[in-house]
Amino acid sequence: MKIILYFQRNCPACINLKKRLKNNKIKFKKCSKIKTMLEKGFKTVPQLEVDGKVLTPQEIEKFLRGE
Repeated sequence: MKIILYFQRNCPACINLKKRLKNNKIKFKKCSKIKTMLEKGFKTVPQLEVDGKVLTPQEIEKFLRGE
């Protein structure tokens, strides 16, 4: 499973999601490159991509619960 967290350093929601991923022992890569995020059409962070699919906030919650 390939997981990428798109984030910005001083973003509280990003920090929270990063902690939750680590607490759940989920391995992920991090990307904070603005150019990459803009190319993907992201307007907000954090964004979580799992196997090429960008998850909605509701899907992120389900993913973290293991559903």
